[in-house]
Amino acid sequence: GSGVLKDLQPELQLTLQDVATLAITVSDNSAANLLLEQVGGLKPVNKRLQRLGMIDTVMNRPFVFDATPDNTGSPADFLNLLLALARQQLVSRAASRQLLAMMRRQQYLAYIPRYLPYHPFAVEYGLPQTISIANKVGMLRGTINDAALIFTANRDYALVIFSRDCRDDRPDPANEADLLVARLSKRLYDLYCGNEED
Repeated sequence: GSGVLKDLQPELQLTLQDVATLAITVSDNSAANLLLEQVGGLKPVNKRLQRLGMIDTVMNRPFVFDATPDNTGSPADFLNLLLALARQQLVSRAASRQLLAMMRRQQYLAYIPRYLPYHPFAVEYGLPQTISIANKVGMLRGTINDAALIFTANRDYALVIFSRDCRDDRPDPANEADLLVARLSKRLYDLYCGNEED
């Protein structure tokens, strides 16, 4: 799988929060599959997705790096999921805050956050931070997906952009899907939030 867990020592003892952090922040497939096992596999996950109203989202297999895209989902499903999380209607308030904190530590920033006025190390460098981003990415060869909650001084919004069947399938931050997602995100930010810094 992707991520770092596969490269660590087998004896490593991790908490479920550690595993969830790896699954979210570095899209670690091994960590995601461990979580999938902990909740009983695909069947209960698919039942929960249906109860959440995610009618276009189905898990047909565990997460496998560079596999055929046989797990399905729609931007509308993920947008509704993000909005429920932001409104603390998805899980408890405490769990919602914890999940958003994990998503704010996302390491893949080449998609929706790429051209926004966001600095991932602003706190460490003592810099002002005008926006906060909580996002989760997904990628396969020829596919780039990003689902984000963007919090600004005057407006908060959710944005989900999925791509598929991209001819430029290089695993490179300059491939066409990466750049398209980033440019769409910036256009929307400029349209709705562009004057906030003035």
